[in-house]
Amino acid sequence: MKDSFFNILKNKIKSLKSSEEYGSLYKWGFFYIIMTYLYPILYCITIPNYRDVADWDIIGQTINDLQNSEIGRKIPLIFLAVPIILLIGSIVTVLKSKCTDRKQFLNVAKMIKYALIPYYILGVVLMIFLILMIFTPVVIMIFFTPVAITIMCIMGWFSMAGTAPFIIAYLKRGEIDNAHNKTFSTLITVMQFFFGIDVAGTVICSLKEKGVNSLTRMFGNNNTNNNYYNTNNHITDNSNDNNNI
Repeated sequence: MKDSFFNILKNKIKSLKSSEEYGSLYKWGFFYIIMTYLYPILYCITIPNYRDVADWDIIGQTINDLQNSEIGRKIPLIFLAVPIILLIGSIVTVLKSKCTDRKQFLNVAKMIKYALIPYYILGVVLMIFLILMIFTPVVIMIFFTPVAITIMCIMGWFSMAGTAPFIIAYLKRGEIDNAHNKTFSTLITVMQFFFGIDVAGTVICSLKEKGVNSLTRMFGNNNTNNNYYNTNNHITDNSNDNNNI
């Protein structure tokens, strides 16, 4: 049982690597998730540290000197720009993709959005903690908390907006395939730029897609049967005409 599971997983990975049509979408999706979780950690690590380093070891002193150098002070700003860079990367990935299957765009969007749910939950918990810190005797938190929460909201919004190109591509492709109308596409597109509602919009698309697939299978079978009976009736009519002749 385990061997068969791992064989299926191995074949899926191979097909993903060899697919030029939609493989790049999933690769970018995995990279997007990793970088979204990684850049806040790198940002915190690279913040300049002005503590006394007299008792630090050589490695600690080297890191501290680098953080407090002119270049080191600019590194955190680079990590703050990562969500914007990821947003631009998502747009470029979608535009350059050769994929014509709308479901692949939806699958990538779901993969990223669902994987980032713990990221946003952790962010909300951290914001609540910072707000509670205002009521402590630490006076500086009164000034630090609003700035920190503002930065977190901006970075979180860009991380959320970075998944929107995949949903928009799915909706545009769905209009071409006559899977949904312009009103539905506009509504879901607007939902992609609001916290929480963006996931709800993605879930709606997923449920709608499953409903379309179910209806297609159901009515597709009926159409197949109708075509079969119509073909038989046509053959029977031709046979009767030949007999009459």
